[in-house]
Amino acid sequence: MTMPVVIGIDIGTSGARALAMDAAHAVVAQAAVGFGQSDSTVRDPRRWWSAISEALIELLKQIRPESVRAIAVDGTSGTVLPVDANGAPLAEPLMYNDAVDDKSLPARIGKLAPAESAAHGASSGLAKALTFAALPGVHKVLHQADWVPGQFSGRFDLTDDNNALKTGYDPVSRTWPAWIAGTSLPMSLLPDVKEPGEPLGRITSAAARKFGLPGNVLIVAGTTDGCASFLATGATDPGDGVTALGSSLTLKLLSQAPIFAPQYGIYSHRIGDVWLAGGASNTGGRVLAQFFTAEQLKDLSTRIDPGNSTGLDY
Repeated sequence: MTMPVVIGIDIGTSGARALAMDAAHAVVAQAAVGFGQSDSTVRDPRRWWSAISEALIELLKQIRPESVRAIAVDGTSGTVLPVDANGAPLAEPLMYNDAVDDKSLPARIGKLAPAESAAHGASSGLAKALTFAALPGVHKVLHQADWVPGQFSGRFDLTDDNNALKTGYDPVSRTWPAWIAGTSLPMSLLPDVKEPGEPLGRITSAAARKFGLPGNVLIVAGTTDGCASFLATGATDPGDGVTALGSSLTLKLLSQAPIFAPQYGIYSHRIGDVWLAGGASNTGGRVLAQFFTAEQLKDLSTRIDPGNSTGLDY
């Protein structure tokens, strides 16, 4: 009897990773494909999809494709792109760390959004959505982790609770709040919101054929890269905290209640009935690329002993 597995896909700033896990939460296979050094590659949805496809094909060589039951995707929080009714991108995405050029947009949001909203600021998902709202033919404004699952499910009108946060979604009431309409963003451009792990639909016949997967594979709502990195540690108890240092830096703490302190950059993502309180900084590992080559970073990384405390604190 074939042991069922689920697949998680991470699309980040350096490339795509795919991982298969069994019912006992054991990792049974993994694969990764890098983007290379070009910044334009990171901003190209076609390259996102080709890297994911390559990683998934490599992963499926290591397991039985018929054992796959579900696929979920995480992406960089705050990366936004406009699409037409068929899910085709209409402009270059604005990445998680991009600020909008039009400074009137964050000011417009600031007059309407509650202080605790994560939609404040020139790099918020909502500010980016407003930038794209007037494009001819725009049907939806999606997050990176919405568009990628759409390649599997054919649905380009759905998002998840966590990726929607910086676009103005209220995770307490679980609604797109009415004040968003006052910013002049048509509410019809916003995708419907599902909880992380909730089914979005089944894989399309075209995607099933492309990867040799069964036609009953479920595509389920994912999350942000920061939330995914927390969940991957296995942390489960209130008070557990995780710091993830990738291209950016994120810090999250498991809490039984949401905490919103925008003056400190703190917001909360809902995961089921608990919350991940924390924040993020664009000053992360990406800055190291200005001082070291990829080969130097690879060499230095091999010298890190995670079992030996550095004595550093922050």
